[in-house]
Amino acid sequence: MHVNANLLLPIFYCSLLIASCSTRPVEPSDAETPNAFSDPIVIEIYDAADRRDFDALAPFATHDVAAYRMAYARCMASVLHPDGAESIGKLLNDPIPYVRLHASFAAGQYRDTSMLRHLEGAIKKASIPEIKAELLEAIGKCATPNAMNFLIMHTPSTATEEAGKMWGIYHGAIKGLLEQNHLRIVIAHITSEEEETRLAAAHVLGRQNTFALDEYISEIANAAQSDPSAEVRLASTIALRHCTNRDETLIDLAGMDLDPRVRAAAIIAIEYPDTPRGRAVISTALEDGSPWVAMSAAKRINEIYTASFIAEISSIALTAQVPEVKGAIIAKQIQTNATEGWQRYSDVLTRSSSLNEWAVVLQSLANTETALDTLLYYCQMEPPVSSAAAAALSSGAAIFPAWAPAFRQLALNAFNSSNLSQCAIFAEAMTLDLAGNDATVIATAMMNATKDFNTPGTIEVKSALLAAAAALQGRVHTPEPPGYNHSMDWDLVRLITRDAIARVYTKAGTIDLALLVEDAPGSVANFIALAESKFYDGLSFHRIVPGFVTQGGCPQGDGYGSTPYSIRSEFSPLHYGTGVAGFASSGKDTEGSQWFLTHAPAPHLNGRYTIFGAITSGFETLTMIHSGMTIDSVRVRR
Repeated sequence: MHVNANLLLPIFYCSLLIASCSTRPVEPSDAETPNAFSDPIVIEIYDAADRRDFDALAPFATHDVAAYRMAYARCMASVLHPDGAESIGKLLNDPIPYVRLHASFAAGQYRDTSMLRHLEGAIKKASIPEIKAELLEAIGKCATPNAMNFLIMHTPSTATEEAGKMWGIYHGAIKGLLEQNHLRIVIAHITSEEEETRLAAAHVLGRQNTFALDEYISEIANAAQSDPSAEVRLASTIALRHCTNRDETLIDLAGMDLDPRVRAAAIIAIEYPDTPRGRAVISTALEDGSPWVAMSAAKRINEIYTASFIAEISSIALTAQVPEVKGAIIAKQIQTNATEGWQRYSDVLTRSSSLNEWAVVLQSLANTETALDTLLYYCQMEPPVSSAAAAALSSGAAIFPAWAPAFRQLALNAFNSSNLSQCAIFAEAMTLDLAGNDATVIATAMMNATKDFNTPGTIEVKSALLAAAAALQGRVHTPEPPGYNHSMDWDLVRLITRDAIARVYTKAGTIDLALLVEDAPGSVANFIALAESKFYDGLSFHRIVPGFVTQGGCPQGDGYGSTPYSIRSEFSPLHYGTGVAGFASSGKDTEGSQWFLTHAPAPHLNGRYTIFGAITSGFETLTMIHSGMTIDSVRVRR
C-alpha cells in the first residue's frame, strides 16, 4: 500500500489493545459485524458528534465501558467543543491505553496552550511508545516557547517516540516557534536510522521560512541525493530552497533522480533557471514521461528570457500531453514572437476537443498583454473555460493597468448575475486593490450577490464576497459558521464493511482505494452515495500540484462547484502519507463532493482535512494523471 508507514498504525495498534481489554463490550465476530457501527450506542455517540450536540455527547466521557470513552475521545477531535477540553484532559490518564491514545490526539486538535498542563502531566506517566509519540506531537500543536524547548531537549527511548518528538517540533515550527539554535538538533535527526524521523526532520527544514540553511547545505544535499526513501529525498529537496548556491545540486536531481516527485520538486526549487544547464534540464523535463515533472518545468518557462530557447521548444506545444506545457510555451512564444505565438495558440486549440485543456491553456495567458480580448471572449463561455479566463484576467489586471476597466466591468457583470465561479474569482481579486474608483458600486454588487448563495455548498463563495465587500468598505468581516442540511446515513454506514474498496477508473488506468469507514463514517458514506449515484462519472481532475495532490469531484470542473449540502469534518490520528484520500474543504465542516489524493506525505494536512481512504493499488496510475483528465467512473465494493 502506497501510504505513510504509520498511516494505519493507530487502527492496528488500537485493535490489539481493544482485543486485550477486559472492559471491552462483547461483540459478534468480524464475519458477523461489518464494522463497529453495529453497536447502537456507538451510533448514538457518533450521531451526537455529527449533529455537533455536545450535551448529548458529554456523558460518554465518563462511561463505564472503555470503548465508549474511546468513541467520545475520537469524536471530540472533530467536535472540539470548548467545554470538552477538561474531559479530554482527564481521559489522558484513563486506565485503558487506547482511550489515552485518542485523547492525546484530541488534545492536540485543540491547538491551545491551555491543554499543555494536561499533556505535560500525561507525558511524564506515559510508557507506551505510540501514546508517547501522540502526546509529543500534541505538545507541538499546542506549544509555547517553553514547550518547544521541552521538545528540543526531550530524549526519546524508542524509534516511535523519536519520530513523535520530531513531528511535535514540526508543528511547533509551523507555529513560528523554531529558533536558530534548534536547527542543529533538527539536522542531527536528518541522519537518523529511522525513516519516519528523517522524514519529519526534513519537513521541519522545508516548511520553516525564517532561517537560511546555508550552514547545513551539505547535510541537506546529501539527504536529497542519497536517502533511500524517496519521500525523505523529496522533503530534503524542498528544504534546499532555503540554501544559496543550491542550483548545481538541484539540476543534478532534476536530471537523475528516479522518482518523478523529486525531479519535479528540484525543478521548482532551482533559483536561476535561465542558465545553460537550467535551460537544458527544463527543455528535457517538458517531455518527461511524468506529467508532474513536465508541469513543474512549464511553471519555470516564463523565467527564461532567451528567445532562441523558446523557438527551440515551440513545437512541443503541439505534441505535449500535459496542458500546462502547451499553455506555458504558447504564452511565452506570444511574448517573444506574437505572430507565431498566436498561430501556435490557434493550432493547439483547433487540435483539442477538451474544454479542460482549453481552460489550462487560457489560464497561462495571464502574463500576456495582448491576450485581453481573447480572455474577455472566453469569459462568456461555460465553466471551466470561463473560470480559467476570469482567473487569467484577474491576474493580468494586477499587472497591466490597461486591463483594469474591462476587468471591473466584467466583475460587475458577474456579481449582478451571481455567476458562482466568477463571483469567487473576482471577489478574491478585489482584495488586491483592483476596484479603483468603483469600490462603492462593486461592494454593493457583491453584497447583493450573496443573496443567491444560501446553500451550504456555496458558503465558500458567499464568504469570499462578504469578506471582499467588507474590505472595500473598511469593515472587519466575521465569517459565518457553516450551515447544514445533511445528516449521516446510518443505514448505509452499517452496511459498509471494513474491507470496502472504491475503484476509480481513468484513461490512465485504475486506482483502488481502501475506504476507512471506522475513521470517517460520514465521509465514506458520502463518497459511496455520490459514487453509486454516478455523480463522479465524467468529472475531471481539475487541480494537480506536483508532489502534493491530485484533486477532483467538482461538478463544474473548476474547483468552485460542490454538492448543495455540506458534511462534517472527521479528524483522526491517521497521517497524510503517500496515496491518501481526503476530502477538500474551505474550513471545518464544509466538505461536499471534492476529494484529493496525496502524492507524498503532507503533514500540514494532518488533523485539518478528513482522511477517508488510502490507495491499495494504482499509485502508478495516479502519477500519470494530468490536469483535465476525466474520472470515467467510480465503483464501490462495500
